This record gives sequence, structure tokens and C-alpha cells, in this order.
Amino acid sequence: MNKKTLGIALIIALILLISGIFKGNYSNNYVKEYSYQEYEKASRDQYLSFKDNILTELKSRLNLAEKKEWQNDYNNFLGTTSSQFEGPQVHLEKLIYNGKEYIRDSVLQQKNKYPQFVGGFNIHELIFDPDSKTRGKPDLNIKVTDPRAYNPIENKNLLSIVNSLGFESEGKPYKTYTKEVFSIIDSTIKIERIRMDLWLTKFNVTLETKAWQGRRDGEDDGRREIANQRHYPFEVDIKIYPNVSPWYVNTGNSFDIKPDIAVGAVYVNKITKFPEDDDKIGVSPSEPGIQLPLIKQDYYNNLNDPEKLIEDKASDATVWNKPIYAKIYCSNIGTYRNLLRKGDEKISFELVMPLLVRGNWDIRIPNSIIPKYKPLPPYRRTLADVLIPSWGIGLFGKIASSLLYIVILVVIGLVFLKKLV
Repeated sequence: MNKKTLGIALIIALILLISGIFKGNYSNNYVKEYSYQEYEKASRDQYLSFKDNILTELKSRLNLAEKKEWQNDYNNFLGTTSSQFEGPQVHLEKLIYNGKEYIRDSVLQQKNKYPQFVGGFNIHELIFDPDSKTRGKPDLNIKVTDPRAYNPIENKNLLSIVNSLGFESEGKPYKTYTKEVFSIIDSTIKIERIRMDLWLTKFNVTLETKAWQGRRDGEDDGRREIANQRHYPFEVDIKIYPNVSPWYVNTGNSFDIKPDIAVGAVYVNKITKFPEDDDKIGVSPSEPGIQLPLIKQDYYNNLNDPEKLIEDKASDATVWNKPIYAKIYCSNIGTYRNLLRKGDEKISFELVMPLLVRGNWDIRIPNSIIPKYKPLPPYRRTLADVLIPSWGIGLFGKIASSLLYIVILVVIGLVFLKKLV
């Protein structure tokens, strides 16, 4: 092989490699990641209004010496729901960003007033951009999933086998309690016992940034969304409905018996960060094992009015079926960029929520038909991605680029040897 042939081969290999680098570096390869589809709004049937004599009879049969409001939560009308099954739901309720409050219902009712919500604000997801579409701070994407029942497996080896096979328990009560109840009937004190089941459920909350990856001709590079842009501190308020069971039988004279459900607690089970070695992301709760404070409805409604908090103490007679609130704080999240890599940041919480259930919680969606929530890695681009383009065909493209480098090195080596000879 003469020098002319080697020179031509070297030029062709360099042209192919440079074109691959140019194509990979300037093409818009940012694909929006949707971990699950948005749920459509669905109107719920208005709940049955019990007649006084039916309510009295039902209370007597269940030995509940409570006031009439014990059934009120069943009559709350939800404009949007995620299912028509019995049990709990978790909704995004409010975003407080840099001191300003954004309530979901207000955003939905006055969309033109809140252009920052470029991707809407529904019960399970919001996309918020505090400034320009293509520069400044990246989009903030927040997601929450509904709780699903599960059974913990104590044997770690068995757990790994079950997970590898893609199976998950359909869920059953983890523990059963009995509680003594004192009733006064006709001036006689009667002691009975009620049964309560402890169910374990888990759900996820994810915070992530999504920088604009399109062309930015004529823009100041320092203002690009990918250029180490950090968000102001913000907090996310979630509202937990322990029991949004619909009516399956409602004829006026006949109706189905609903379970009573109460939130026991909410614990952080797992925290996943992307990139894994990122130490800039600041959140609270910050570690597994932390218990989230739960805020009752009356208290939450008057958080901005301290005097009202003292006057209006929670008037609920029991814990059953009462909505409750929890907060997640974020002090630092955004994008990163240095000589070796650039990308978006993401953090996902897996939360365990024990539930107390009185009655039969039987109309549940089977876990086997629910797609498992797997947060996808956010956008990330390294120096290796630039120098070793994939040509749009993934791993095979990377291999082809590596082979081109080998060809170039071999040709250069042959040319060098020819000169020495």
C-alpha cells in the first residue's frame, strides 16, 4: 500500500468521524420523557345523601357513637380523580416557588394568568418554567404516583429472585389489630371490639429539570438553560386522600358498604439521584427512614393565619377518611455543565405509607396490571458522547466510531513506519 492510498484512506476516515461528531453535537436529540401518561379528567358521581333514619341504623349496627359528619368525606366531590377503585389517592395540591404560591385549582381555572405552567398542572404532574422558554432556568417537572399495596419480603435472597422474575405481591393486610370500644346503650355500658387491618402501600414523588435542547442562535451562552442554571428554593404540597371510594350501588334504598381508611404515617423508603454522584441537589427529606410530618386539613387551611389556628382546632371525631397534607422541600436543583459533561438533574422519592383499614378493602386494582414506575435517567451528554458519536443507532454507532478511530490510528502508524523505512 503506497503513501497516496494511505493518505486517501486517512482523509476519508477523518471526514466520516468529523461529520459524525458535528451531527451528534448539533442535532436536537432531546426526547421528552414521560414515565406515565397524564390521567384524563373524569367527573365523579355525586354521592348519596343518607336519610337520618338510614344513617342512625347504620351507626347503631357499626357501634359508632360519632356525630353525623363521619360520612362527610364520602360526599366530597372531586372534579378530577385517577381511578374508580376504592382506596387512597395522592394529588399535587400546591407549588410554592421562591415565596409565591400556585394552587392547582386556580391554575386550572385561570390558565392564561399562569403562563409559567407550560405543561399544565394536574393532580399527578406539573411542568413549570419561571422565565424564558429557551434560556434562564430549566423547566421544573414534578410527578406523583398513586399508592399501591404491597407485601414486604423479609428474605433478601427471595426478594431479589422475585424482583428478577418481574413479580410483585398483590398485597394483603400486613397485620390485624383489635381495639376495645365502649358504647353507652340505654344507660348501659357495653364493651365490644372492632377489627382494624394494617395495609402497606408505597408511592413515588419525582423532581427533575428539563433544559431546552433546541437551537439557540444569537443567544448569550451564559444564559442557556443547560449552563449551570439553578432553581430558587421551592416546596411541593401533596394532598393524600386515604379513601375516595365511589358508590357502586346507589339506588336510594340500597347502597354498598365502604371501608374506612386512615393514613398511619409516611416514611421515606428510598431516594434516587441522577447523576448518582451529584452532591448539589438539596432536598428535605434528605435520607431514607425519615418520617414526613402530616398536616391536618383544618391546620393546613389556616397556616397563614396563626390566630385562626388557635381558634379553629381540628373538630374531627376520628381519623377515618380524612384528607391530610405533606410537604417536600427543595433548596437546590438545576442543570450542570463542565468540560467533561452536561445535563439535567433529577431526584425521586419512594415513600411507604401504612394505612389503617376498617372493613373490607376489596375493590383494588391488581398490581399485576399496573406498569411499574421507573424514572428514566435525565438528559446527559459527556465528552465521550461528542468524540464518539452514535450516528443515531445507539451502541452499534458507538462501535462504528471506535473502529474509525482504530482505522485512523492504524493508517497514521503505517504512514509513520513508511517514513522511517
